[in-house]
Amino acid sequence: MNPFETSERMITISDELTKKSEALSKAVSPERRRLIEEDIDILEVEFFSIKHMLENIKLTNI
Repeated sequence: MNPFETSERMITISDELTKKSEALSKAVSPERRRLIEEDIDILEVEFFSIKHMLENIKLTNI
């Protein structure tokens, strides 16, 4: 993934996290809450992995 695609993926993950958080607040059953929390955990791991990868990119003048 290039930096642009990576940034787009981070935006997508952020949107997905927002939707999952809204779903979590509406979830009633403990099983449903657990499944949503697992999805959120997976998305957060991916988001922070990408974030750390982007921190290591150095921009230079061409």
